[in-house]
Amino acid sequence: MGIRLDWEVETKAGGRTIAQGEVRPPRRPNIHWGAILIPVAVLMMLAIGAAVVVWRLNEANRFIESLLHDTIEAEFAALRFGDRAAFDAVQRSATDEWLAYQGQIFEAFQAGKASGRLELTGTVRVIDIDGTRGRAIVEWIDDGTPYSQAWFYWRYEDGWRHVPPDYTFWGDSRELRGQNVTVRYRTVDAALAEPMGLRVEGWIASVCGPILQCGDLPHITLEILSDPYAELGWGRDAEAWTLRLLSPYVNGARTDQPFSGAILESAANAVAERLIGASLSTREPFDRTTDAGYLITATQTWLVGQFVGLDTGSTVIQSLADTAGRTAVGVLLGVLTPTSTLEVVLAAVGQTDITQANLNW
Repeated sequence: MGIRLDWEVETKAGGRTIAQGEVRPPRRPNIHWGAILIPVAVLMMLAIGAAVVVWRLNEANRFIESLLHDTIEAEFAALRFGDRAAFDAVQRSATDEWLAYQGQIFEAFQAGKASGRLELTGTVRVIDIDGTRGRAIVEWIDDGTPYSQAWFYWRYEDGWRHVPPDYTFWGDSRELRGQNVTVRYRTVDAALAEPMGLRVEGWIASVCGPILQCGDLPHITLEILSDPYAELGWGRDAEAWTLRLLSPYVNGARTDQPFSGAILESAANAVAERLIGASLSTREPFDRTTDAGYLITATQTWLVGQFVGLDTGSTVIQSLADTAGRTAVGVLLGVLTPTSTLEVVLAAVGQTDITQANLNW
């Protein structure tokens, strides 16, 4: 319905007339709600469908993971009860070597359990599944200390089975970079990488300057490998300052202190050797059977003791550090040559008379 208005209009004669007219409001645009609501409804249905698919996939993955968890629990139950048949039923391989090896593992666990040293808790720390492959970090207690190891499984038609290690299934490659040290590792070794990098950084800081004169020390790379058949130790040529170490989770790592045991000893010896080499005034090789070679070996042993906090029995170097200060060890290395004799130790403490030097030979 229009709106009727009256307004006044001036005429030529000066009179006024009243004009009447109708003003209609502007037409509102026609909105086709169907064109908007239908696409919105379709998008909502697609989103709900995708959410349902994701939920179903997650449920399926959780179910598959729970089956693997149940298999590991059954395997450890067989170990706890000494049920060899039940334990063997979980093992599978295309060759007899794996089954024979697992038989030896079964017997070793039984012996440790009988002695009261092992507690077969079977705690599952981590499970990772990639299709039909499975990897679990399982734990047991050895003489009061928790140990973890990577065990591998394959999902067959009749369920999960413990299979030989698949070292290609060790997780994604990662890297931690510090001031003097970079650690390259894969997902399984994530708990090891940071304490290892920090510890080696601390070794370098505590030795280079306070004890030894290491000079312009190259950046060190620590590479953690999972293949027990890989070449370990320092690399060659362009990778001469890359130290390759075997992951402790291959054979069993301390859950609470993964950077301990064999890998700690290997790293400490290798780093001590390199720091000593960087502090020598010569790059000539040393014969370890000579006096000079003995002093190199004794210094390396002493440094390893400093790194790991143990008395390694390097009495002559320890007595040198006690008598003349720790910097005297660096002074000794700075003047050492392949033909040096034990008199250089006396010179390092400013003595010529061995009876007055207060050194423990």
